[in-house]
Amino acid sequence: MSPETVIASLAEFETYVSAVLGRSQHTTKAYVSDMRGFAAFLRQAPADFTKFTTVRQDFAPSYLTWLRNDRRNGAATSKRKMASLQAYFLWLVRLGRLERSPLELKGIYIKLPKRLPRAVPRSEVRRLLHECRGDEVGTKGDQMALALQLLVATGVRIGELCAINIEDVAPHGTAICIRGKGNRERTVFVSNRDLQVSLAHLCLQRSQQSSPMPAVFVNRRRHRLTPQTFRLRLHRLRVSSALTSRITPHRLRHTAATLLIEAGVDIRFVQRLLGHASISTTEIYTQVVDESLRNALLRADVLGGL
Repeated sequence: MSPETVIASLAEFETYVSAVLGRSQHTTKAYVSDMRGFAAFLRQAPADFTKFTTVRQDFAPSYLTWLRNDRRNGAATSKRKMASLQAYFLWLVRLGRLERSPLELKGIYIKLPKRLPRAVPRSEVRRLLHECRGDEVGTKGDQMALALQLLVATGVRIGELCAINIEDVAPHGTAICIRGKGNRERTVFVSNRDLQVSLAHLCLQRSQQSSPMPAVFVNRRRHRLTPQTFRLRLHRLRVSSALTSRITPHRLRHTAATLLIEAGVDIRFVQRLLGHASISTTEIYTQVVDESLRNALLRADVLGGL
């Protein structure tokens, strides 16, 4: 297997990841990008590394070392790239182009550092929402405010937000059909009355335009808003608001989950709202709330005050 062979197979592999494995567009692009990186590894590897007719016990450690030292990848990124590579090899085996996967007999365990998800402070979320309000529904600023409110209120992923179509929104803006990872559908409920009205109004405006398109959130060219464009707007908004915290769409998702747990919403309801496949993924937010409670008690130090 040469680097050129890997590059030549990527278009076919991309179709497999999307159509057969059912991965999202974002995940599919990540798989393909990871395999381009693997081709770069093969270009600098010894010649015998390209002969994958048998299982090599030294293959995985060599690749992981290269990811760490040459690409400066952390544990989480390395783990993802190994998963992409495993999928690629299994695909080749399935097609009969490879006898066995070079990773088949090698137990790969990459320990990830335990890090609690970091939510954006309430005061900064409040200030962010205040700064981006537009004058009327449908303006660029108001659309940004609406998108931010949905992220904070529902915890949807940025890719899911950008994929929302008019037909996915209930007539009065009370619920949204979300297509998440693995093409799994879930219903997200919008509880805030003002947000319901704004969302329904925006959908009505979109449907009444001379050349309507299905997307709820659009860019200045009236094309569907992309996650990259939203991240850029969010960064500019954070800078103009003089906020010190690092604010990303995914941190707003963490914020939504944390606020819901703090409000006493049952963890299984939060799991359904966020679209987590496993309850263990959602349970980490209870640790965040416990940590916040511990810090609050330390600051209060009731006995010391007496």
